[in-house]
Amino acid sequence: MIFTVLDIQILSYLRLYAEGVTRSFLGQELDTPRTTLYDHLIKLEDVDLIKRYSFNHGHGRPWTIWCLND
Repeated sequence: MIFTVLDIQILSYLRLYAEGVTRSFLGQELDTPRTTLYDHLIKLEDVDLIKRYSFNHGHGRPWTIWCLND
């Protein structure tokens, strides 16, 4: 698998924020559209480098949190 600069940046942020981050947060930090990030996150999830889980913050839809795989 070939990793792009964006893939490496995503992995770096996930290493920095071990508790995980949302796609919106990554989009703001990396100045990248959320749809582009989603494609890269799914690619990284497919090779078992990262995982996602839902976090219910009390109201509205739960947040999807992305983090490094154990």
